Amino acid sequence: MGLGLGTNNHVELISLRHLLYFAITKNCRNLQIFGDLKNVIDWFNNNAVCSAYSLKNILEEIVFFKTFFDQISVSHIYRERNGTADRLSKEAAHRPLGEGMIVEFSPAGTY
Repeated sequence: MGLGLGTNNHVELISLRHLLYFAITKNCRNLQIFGDLKNVIDWFNNNAVCSAYSLKNILEEIVFFKTFFDQISVSHIYRERNGTADRLSKEAAHRPLGEGMIVEFSPAGTY
């Protein structure tokens, strides 16, 4: 989805918020997420405090969305091991704000 211009932290948080909302609408109760931006993952897991005032509202929504899950985990994965997501995030950076894109993955992880 096109997320508009912003910092990596902003875009990662918006993406996480969209992902959680989507999972909630699909009645997903257990979710395992991997991401490559460690500070956002640390904020999600309460291992660090977000000091950026402009991101706190988004983070508050994410914390609220966490309450809809029986089990949820967000783990760090290095960007080098997350090539597909890295490629898609670069594509999304060039899409207009709010423009969506659905991608289906094959078992091999290619699209």
